[in-house]
Amino acid sequence: MTVALDESQVFPGADGGAASWTTGVINTLRARLWLIAAVGAVFLLGAILYLRSADYTYSSELRIAPAPSATRGSNSLGALTSLATLTGATLESIPVTPFRLYVEGVYTREVAARLAKDPALMHQVFADEWDAGARQWREPSRTGKALRGGLHSLLGVPTARWTPPDAARMQAWIAANVTLNQTPKTPIVTLGLATTDREFGKAFLLRLHGTVDSWLRERTLERTRNNIAYLNQRLPTVTLADHRQALFATLSDQQQREMTARNPAAFAAETFGNPTASPRPTSPRQLPIMGIALVLGLITGAGAALVVPRRPGAAKA
Repeated sequence: MTVALDESQVFPGADGGAASWTTGVINTLRARLWLIAAVGAVFLLGAILYLRSADYTYSSELRIAPAPSATRGSNSLGALTSLATLTGATLESIPVTPFRLYVEGVYTREVAARLAKDPALMHQVFADEWDAGARQWREPSRTGKALRGGLHSLLGVPTARWTPPDAARMQAWIAANVTLNQTPKTPIVTLGLATTDREFGKAFLLRLHGTVDSWLRERTLERTRNNIAYLNQRLPTVTLADHRQALFATLSDQQQREMTARNPAAFAAETFGNPTASPRPTSPRQLPIMGIALVLGLITGAGAALVVPRRPGAAKA
C-alpha cells in the first residue's frame, strides 16, 4: 500500500511558488529545532565518547645530518676511472654518498631484521600482541578486524593470515609509522614517529638511526676488504706502468675507505641534536573533532527535519 504525502505535511505553507517553498522550509526547521538539536547532541556525544576511549599519541622527532665522512661519493671511482680509460672501458659516475644510502636504508628489510632480533623492542612495538603472562605472541581479538575479514570473504578479496611479529612485519610497521622529511634547502633530514609513549618514540628513533648507520658501515667494510684483496691479487700480474699506477691509486683509495669505516665515529649520518617529543598529545585533536561532529550532527538533524514527514495532527496544529 502506498501512502501519498501532501507537500504541506512536510513543508507547511509550500502550496505554490519558490518563495512559499522557502518559507515552508524555514517554518519546518523552526518547528523542529528540537530534532536538529537532539541529533547534533548525539553526534557531539559520540565524539566525546570516542575521545575518551582514543589512544592519544605524541610526535617524536630526530634530526639527522650527514657525517663528515659521508660527503664523499661512494662510487666516485677516481683512479679506477683512469684505469678503465686506459683499458678502453667507460664507467658512468653516479654520485651515491653514504648519506643518500642512509636515507634509503631506513625502510629496508635488512634494517628491520636487525631490529627484530631484539625481543624487548619487539614486545614494545607490538605490545597488543604479546602475552606477558604466557610469554608468547597471540593474535589480537578486534571486532573491526573481524568485520573487515568477513567483508573481504564476501567480496572474494584474499586476506592475509595473522603471523607473529617478524622482520617483515617490523619493516611494514616502520614504513607505516616512521616519516622521513627532507627539504632541498638543507641536507638535514628529520625522522618522525607518533606513539602513545613519548620516551619510547625518542628511544626508537635513536635505535633506528644507530642500526641504519652500523649496517652501512658493515657493508662498506665488507666491500672494501674484498676490493683490497682483489687489488693485491692483481698487482703482481700487471706489468704496464700506467696500469700499475692506477691500481696503486685505487688500492690507496680503498684503504682510506676502510680506515674511515673502522673509525668508531658516525659513518653515514649523525644526530643533529637530541630527539624531541611534543609535550602534549598531537592526535586526536579534541576541538576539531568535536566541532566537525557538531556541524555534521546539525546538518544531519536539519536533513531529518526536512525529510521526515510531520504527523497530520501536527500539520493542522
